[in-house]
Amino acid sequence: MKRRDRLFILSIILFAFIITGLTILTKSQLKRFNEAYYYEEKQEIVLLAKQVSWVLKPLLQNKSYKELREFCTLFEKSDTRIFVIKDGKVLADSAPDKPRNIPEELNEDKTFILSQTVYHLTPLDIKGDNYVLGIATATSYINRIVTKSKKYIVITIITGSVIVLLFSLGTLSLYRAFNRLQNSAVQIAEGNLDTDIFVPKNGILQELAAAIDKMSKQLKIQIIEMRKLENFRSEFIASVSHELKTPLTGILSSVEILEEETYSENPTVAKCLSILNKQSQRLNSLVQDILSLSEIERRKISESKDFKRFNLANVIRNSISMCPATDIMFNLYLEDAEILGDSSLIEQAVINLIMNAIKYSKTEVIDITLTRTKDKTAKIVVKDYGIGIPQEHLARIFEHFYRVDKARSRDMGGTGLGLAIVKNVVNLHNGEISIKSENGAEFTIILPLLT
Repeated sequence: MKRRDRLFILSIILFAFIITGLTILTKSQLKRFNEAYYYEEKQEIVLLAKQVSWVLKPLLQNKSYKELREFCTLFEKSDTRIFVIKDGKVLADSAPDKPRNIPEELNEDKTFILSQTVYHLTPLDIKGDNYVLGIATATSYINRIVTKSKKYIVITIITGSVIVLLFSLGTLSLYRAFNRLQNSAVQIAEGNLDTDIFVPKNGILQELAAAIDKMSKQLKIQIIEMRKLENFRSEFIASVSHELKTPLTGILSSVEILEEETYSENPTVAKCLSILNKQSQRLNSLVQDILSLSEIERRKISESKDFKRFNLANVIRNSISMCPATDIMFNLYLEDAEILGDSSLIEQAVINLIMNAIKYSKTEVIDITLTRTKDKTAKIVVKDYGIGIPQEHLARIFEHFYRVDKARSRDMGGTGLGLAIVKNVVNLHNGEISIKSENGAEFTIILPLLT
């Protein structure tokens, strides 16, 4: 899963989690508030009952029921209701028209909630007479708050769900538009220049997509022109190289004939012929390398797919056998590895690396290893133990005609194209090449295995 996909899913989950968490927290706090309110109401009504009982006891002792009723009328407009009962009969009540809904057991001191009302009953024993003082406080106010709060919670849940849904739909639309835009850009980057950039009709990506579309069209034109120039350059170099190869062959043949006939007669002429032969051979090598490089680049430009499967270990062994006989000792460790490609080009690349080590490193040992990696790639390492390559040259070592030591390369017949050919061969096979130089020079080639 892409990182963008994970962020998209996580953002929706997080948003929904926040809405759900806030809803649960609000309900929990509302419940606590409700419980705390009832607890305080109970405490207050018990305290009020004690205070009222102190007032009523003298009246009940004197049986001043009229004054008792007058006292109760003081609470008519209050939220608190006071009533006094004796032997099941109501002696006084601040709200006589309202039902009391109290239990029949009136002989115990108790506080309870009934029909959204907090009741407290206090038994009073006055000169052998049993009275019950009742105090009631309606909880309709707090109930209205709780009901309204629950209503707000439901509205919040519905609103939050709608917001999450709209956010998800908007993000999904943006996500799809972004994916289409990215896929278009990736296809163009992979070389499919006929791909059109997706430009949404509206939304925050519209201006960005329009700018990318404009840029891609300009890049397409430039890439097409560059490809035309590259094809022209490759064809021109190949044509010139072919034209040079024919007269060079004639020159080399003529020099060989002249050397055989005049070598013993005139030392000066023989020396000149030797120089002519050497430089002609060098020029012929240069032309051959240019033709090879041009052919590889042409195949890369035309995206050649005429590859075949072959065993890489066998190709490396053939490459070693085709190098001129020397006193170099080869240490080989080769695992079987099959790849899809052009075996002759891989062989040429390995030969170039080996010949570079023989010519320029002054090494006595060359290690060549071929291993299979966990990433399903073949890893070729060619290492020598010679003079190595200075660090400042490593970044440019694969450039065309680049030489570390121009004079020495010229004396040894180098063209400056050997490593450029190796890099182009590796690139043609969708591989990678790298170099490091510590104790000698070590070239590493990574090629995809055949799956």
